Amino acid sequence: MKKAVLAISILCIHLLSSAQIDCSNGRYFTKLFSATTEAAAEVYGSNKNWETNSTQDLHITKISPTGDASVARPAILLFHGLNGSVNDVKATCVEYAKRGWVAFAVEYRKDGWASEFIQAGASGDYERQYREWQDGLAAVRFVRANASAYGVLANQIYIGGFSRGAMIATNVGLLKDENSWDWDPAKLMANYGDKKASSPTALKNTSDAVAGVLSFFGRIIYSDIAGYYADVNHVPYAGIHCQDDNVVPVDCGAGVGCGSRAIYTQFKNNGVEAYGFFPATGGHAASTAMLDSSYVFMARMLGCSAPTAIDEKTETLLNVFPNPVQNMLTVTVAQTTFIELYDMQGKVQIETKLRPGANTINLSMLSSGVYMMKVGEQMKRIVKE
Repeated sequence: MKKAVLAISILCIHLLSSAQIDCSNGRYFTKLFSATTEAAAEVYGSNKNWETNSTQDLHITKISPTGDASVARPAILLFHGLNGSVNDVKATCVEYAKRGWVAFAVEYRKDGWASEFIQAGASGDYERQYREWQDGLAAVRFVRANASAYGVLANQIYIGGFSRGAMIATNVGLLKDENSWDWDPAKLMANYGDKKASSPTALKNTSDAVAGVLSFFGRIIYSDIAGYYADVNHVPYAGIHCQDDNVVPVDCGAGVGCGSRAIYTQFKNNGVEAYGFFPATGGHAASTAMLDSSYVFMARMLGCSAPTAIDEKTETLLNVFPNPVQNMLTVTVAQTTFIELYDMQGKVQIETKLRPGANTINLSMLSSGVYMMKVGEQMKRIVKE
């Protein structure tokens, strides 16, 4: 009963928050814009860099669809991985902007990495993640404060990232306050200030709430996933993570925390809106299929009807029908290629070769539900009745 009430409450909140979103013409999951505009980087906040022992200005770069008349758009803030820079997420920002989003590439402090040993659970990593969390929250406040100028809906700000950036996004979206850090919150605040420390005075009281989280290869520092869930914000969550990732684990492990699949599973099992794509192989790199899945997941968070075609680069070469399908699916392709059908946990259910022309695939052995079909570089969403 409690789960049902929770699910209904979340649904009502989600419907209210997404009521202003216009998903017509496939916006937010289909490429509607051929060009994007990158604005000059802006300073969203500042804080002490503990490696240079000086104040570091923190920059954010807005990338938006060129010629877009809408002033009621969602925003997505993206954070890069540990060994990268803000430029690494700009290509993904461009892809989101072409689908109608206003995307932001966000810089954060990477101080302390050159001289400190990295180990999940060690106090050093707690302290680094705490500082990064401060920066991420400041970026959200900045975008929210400037939402009108950016043509963004203040209640439709999402946050995501890759690897270390996904950890930042997860912490920003899910942790409630300083006391959510289970390694001596009082010491963290005494050493580095409160959660508002990276924002200028004028923005410290601006809300830092986000509408959802997108995690590519992310994790949390905690190994107790049930205890973690009980103490965090239950916003929509999308986890995308290869099962053979040997850099960041997809599940939980002693001394390494819990990865994206563990968070997804915990949220899903408790009735929170959650999406997951967990391919068996791929390591610690985002494939086209994974990026394509993210567009679908984020569109669903907005309340948009899920697309049939995600990547349209070869759309004229592929036709799939009927969809929804009961048993026999026809897939028409122009050239020899391979098909992989994944369930929503990222497990391959069907893998076969397609020949030019019409191919019939028997889906009768599959359970009813939603599947993702990868054909070459294209993804299709398949509904099995």
